[in-house]
Amino acid sequence: YCMNAGTCHLDNHEDDMDHWNKVMNINFWPSVIAMQRYLPDMLKAGQGHFLLTSSAAGMLALPGGVTYTVSKHALRSLAEWMAGAYTTLGIGVHVLCPQGVITDMTEKEHPFNTQLKKGGLYGEMLTPQQVATITLDQMVQGTFMILTHDGLKERAIGKAENIEWFIEKSIETHDTYIQELFVKKSTK
Repeated sequence: YCMNAGTCHLDNHEDDMDHWNKVMNINFWPSVIAMQRYLPDMLKAGQGHFLLTSSAAGMLALPGGVTYTVSKHALRSLAEWMAGAYTTLGIGVHVLCPQGVITDMTEKEHPFNTQLKKGGLYGEMLTPQQVATITLDQMVQGTFMILTHDGLKERAIGKAENIEWFIEKSIETHDTYIQELFVKKSTK
């Protein structure tokens, strides 16, 4: 099973529960449903794989995207739990945490995507083919957390070792890239 669906919005505390539900219905709940649906047959066969596409935002945080960040953290947590529960029973569980990837979602005309493409947020944008090659290579090696971009592991370690540093960097990123977008959004 490969879950690669995702939707991302510029959002914050102002968005209502309908918006939150829409994002979770795309980014998170399908993997829970798939686990319930496919896991029994995989366990019976003693084999199978789950590849859940989280995001760098599922490890860190996406500036200006609270619902995306929360839904992708939930997805990564689900994958971590599944790996702990089912790996020894023959089920391969992998979580893909890419940064910028050229997809329909990142190609939409939007100020956030403009910043993303400039490399100011996450560095080089990769093609889906590049991500697929990295992913398959890592799955064959049995890697649980598949990272596609240099520096992500170091930022995640930095967050774990010094959350205050991470929050300070999040504030800087918000001030540099996102605050202006929210001002424009709220004045519409």
